[in-house]
Amino acid sequence: MSNPDEHIVLPETISKEPLGPVVRQGRFSMGKIS
Repeated sequence: MSNPDEHIVLPETISKEPLGPVVRQGRFSMGKIS
């Protein structure tokens, strides 16, 4: 951030669950999703 005064960090937790698929490193057996 070039000017920190232009930004704020919200104290609320919006979401705790992952929002995308997570694959362990080296485990790509799921294949491509798209």
